[in-house]
Amino acid sequence: MQFLIGVIAIMGLIYYGTGFLGVSDHARFNIAFWGGLALGVLGAIGNAINKVAPQARSKTTKAIKAPTDRAPEGLSRRTVEGIRVIIRYIDGSLDETERTIRPDLLEYTTDPNGMVQIKYIHAYCEMRQAPRLFRYDRIEGAYDANTGEVISNIGALLWDNPGKS
Repeated sequence: MQFLIGVIAIMGLIYYGTGFLGVSDHARFNIAFWGGLALGVLGAIGNAINKVAPQARSKTTKAIKAPTDRAPEGLSRRTVEGIRVIIRYIDGSLDETERTIRPDLLEYTTDPNGMVQIKYIHAYCEMRQAPRLFRYDRIEGAYDANTGEVISNIGALLWDNPGKS
């Protein structure tokens, strides 16, 4: 229904807009009809792509089995050391950027089975030249900054490189 209302509104705007140009009524109607239809179809295609695109992206989020002595319940922290990675990151404006980061702290939760879900990565961002907080679920892919090798599970890599507490 919203789609139909949007297309009719576009047709109306085109129809009245062409009236200021001195176009005949018959031509105004044709321009409005076909223009509104074309813009409506393009909008529908864009909407469909926007709904499908997140499903097509590869996710790097996987649960990690935490050692029982290091996985308290609730939000916990774990230091990371000696890692430099390139991440594809979706920021708050839904823009995708590629950033080289040096993680130093993970914030995570642990479920009753001891499975870790990383929530945030505190890291130095070389692009911004400042410390930044990255939401783990917004990381779309990761690469080794030195070799360019794809990192299939950045969470496991970071978890396996603990820093000094």
